[in-house]
Amino acid sequence: MCDAIDRLQKECGVVHRDIKLWNMCLTDDLTNVKVIDFGLATPLKREEFAKAPVFFQGVISGTKKYLAPELTTAEGVLGDLSKVDTFALGVTLINLLTGQYMFENHHDPAYAAFLADPISAMQLSCEDSEELADLLRNMLTSDIESRMDLDSVKKHAWVTKHDLLGEDEVRE
Repeated sequence: MCDAIDRLQKECGVVHRDIKLWNMCLTDDLTNVKVIDFGLATPLKREEFAKAPVFFQGVISGTKKYLAPELTTAEGVLGDLSKVDTFALGVTLINLLTGQYMFENHHDPAYAAFLADPISAMQLSCEDSEELADLLRNMLTSDIESRMDLDSVKKHAWVTKHDLLGEDEVRE
């Protein structure tokens, strides 16, 4: 999924802005992820983004439980637009690991509790829980400037340790 979203951003110049499991399809052989539903997608370049209709420039567009905090403010996205998808991908990772949502949005007290101790919040026990907790904290921080970009996610110790990204993960 990370490679597919990264490719979308780098090769197509688009931020999806509605990343969630429902917008990911697997091929029949389960080897490829296809990203679907580009109804909220916007250009990644700031100058092109500024020309987009106001609805697409921020202010609550996307699926509530996956929304990056900056999409819920009147100011909209003031930082790196690509990191909006990183936040949603972090929520998606939680869904894959637990089958649940850990918080409603970044105003939910459960959000702060989750960031303080993601592994306990998810009730997981795994040998590399500190690495996973670090990954999730850095994907889900409310500060867009300190949030990981997708390149950093792909290079993170938890991702590389589990060989989650193969060279041919994303195909035409």
